[in-house]
Amino acid sequence: MSTSSTAVDELMDVLVAGGLISAEGVRGCTGDEVARMLATNPSVDPPQEYIDFLRRPGRGAGRVLRGTSIFYPESLEAHDGAIELAEVDVPDFRVRDRFFIGHHQGDIHHFFEKDDPRPWAYVEGKDRSVVESDSMSGLLRMDVESLRERERAARDRRRS
Repeated sequence: MSTSSTAVDELMDVLVAGGLISAEGVRGCTGDEVARMLATNPSVDPPQEYIDFLRRPGRGAGRVLRGTSIFYPESLEAHDGAIELAEVDVPDFRVRDRFFIGHHQGDIHHFFEKDDPRPWAYVEGKDRSVVESDSMSGLLRMDVESLRERERAARDRRRS
């Protein structure tokens, strides 16, 4: 178990201890990789909890957030993808003062607003962006709950 006490570390430790993910599945970024990600938009500082995310599960967390290009190195393309979205498909989509962290299958773009610790999402075809959670660890917790619910539903289907 980790000796660190960040909210992201604590969540990863609980998931590993509970058997939802394996310790080997939690792969963090190196210091250089964190720096490369932060350099994708140096005009916006993401919240510390996002940096904690990069350091602990930034390269992967087993089944958590599977299908979402939020893990390094895919996340390096998030800012350029947002610029392309604004230039090609959604001219009103604002890129300035946002730090993009990934996307889900190209339809949902995840980001932080400048000076706001909450992760936001823009869903293509919607009128506005929405707050996804109160924090990065909150976003992870939401995905874990969804994963647990899918597992419960699968168990129930097997029983019937």
